[in-house]
Formats: sequence, C-alpha cells, structure tokens
Amino acid sequence: MRFVLFALLASSVFGADVAGPPDDLYRGWLKMYDLRFDEAHQVFNQWKQTHPADSLGPTSDAAAYLFSELARLGILESELFTDNTRFWGRPKIQPDPQMKMMFDREI
Repeated sequence: MRFVLFALLASSVFGADVAGPPDDLYRGWLKMYDLRFDEAHQVFNQWKQTHPADSLGPTSDAAAYLFSELARLGILESELFTDNTRFWGRPKIQPDPQMKMMFDREI
C-alpha cells in the first residue's frame, strides 16, 4: 500500500509514469499481510519462475521468510508494545537457523 501511495506521489511530483506493483506480487504481499506465509511463498516462487531476472521475486520471498519468523517469535503482536512490562523478564528469542538459511539464500 505504501509503495502505491509513494508511486502516485512521485508520479505527480516528477511527472513520471510510475506503475504500481504487478498484481501477482501484490497478491503475495497481501497474503503476507494476512500472515499466510506459505501461500505467499507459492506466489513468489511462481513469480521467480516466470520472471527470473526480476529481483522483486527473491526480495519478496525473503521478506516472507523474515516476517514469518517475526510472527513465530511473537514480535508482530501489538500487545508487546502496549505494556513496557512485557519486555521485562522476556526470554531471549531464538531464531530458527533453517529460516535464516532460507532468508539468506533469497537475499
């Protein structure tokens, strides 16, 4: 959503013809927003197969790995930010090494 708003703003300010994100990628980003990361990976993998030279596919797939790990660790929960005491005594998070490997592969 922010990309679309930025693109519209940039095109009006600079007079450029900036297109929004491709529908396929946008569909994958919406799946990430809905925390449906496996489905997002499927969308991004299809994009990578049909657009092998486009870096948006691997970048989007890496973002899906990152956000799925953040969701698993509970970092995306808004309750975490509403009460400072939730930070105190919280055990150190343990990232999944397999997820890091997949993220690194896409980057």
